[in-house]
Amino acid sequence: MSAYNKTFIIGSVFFVIVLMASCGKGSPDGSSSGGGSGNVVGDAGEGVSWVEFTVDNGSAIQALYKEPGQAARSSVKNGGRLPAIIYNHGSYVEDHGYDQSVSDGYDVKDFANAIADAGYVALAPVRPADSSFGDGIIPGAINYLKSPDGVDSGKIYMIGHSKGGAQTILRPSSMDRI
Repeated sequence: MSAYNKTFIIGSVFFVIVLMASCGKGSPDGSSSGGGSGNVVGDAGEGVSWVEFTVDNGSAIQALYKEPGQAARSSVKNGGRLPAIIYNHGSYVEDHGYDQSVSDGYDVKDFANAIADAGYVALAPVRPADSSFGDGIIPGAINYLKSPDGVDSGKIYMIGHSKGGAQTILRPSSMDRI
């Protein structure tokens, strides 16, 4: 990833966090605590884990998960619990699949890394081709993040791109959990 792309991603994350705060919105190698009602199912590289959680209809959803480094952890107040950000990708990943999206230059893992580099726990669900706005993935992701010991359940935020941006804007208005 180029320095420009990383700067853009981190800047975007910072902007959304500031915006949300002003609105009052509330691994196999063992390197990550994973999360609650899901499992670590693989190593995605660069300290990112593949995790899996179940949504209300029983479907298993895979997501990229990364925690910030020790420097961010040592500066966190509130008993060491970390804020988290859910990243909702655009429809390109749904239409082409994760592997093809990576080959084409859109790696959701880059967003997970940028979010964790900014001091947040990152969770980026990879939506299947048949996903919809009411598919239960966002509530499932929130429940997943609420269960780890290291996540501050009162500070779970969301950002998104394209269709994921629309989901980010529309879904919280109908939920009281974030």
